[in-house]
Amino acid sequence: MAKVDVKCPFCKQTGPVKKHGQGSAGHQRYRCQAYCRSFQLEYKYRACQQGMKDGKCQGSWHPWLI
Repeated sequence: MAKVDVKCPFCKQTGPVKKHGQGSAGHQRYRCQAYCRSFQLEYKYRACQQGMKDGKCQGSWHPWLI
């Protein structure tokens, strides 16, 4: 079995990252022990990806804003 080093998207380190169960869509979750944050490498829903809550999502349409 090949070992894959997962880099934390918050602190950019690979050492403190450990497996942390599975997400609701079945993707592997990870937790950075140095930064105390959990994350996934793959997301089924785009709203969960980094940068989506920053307002950088182009082309989003919200019917309640019309």
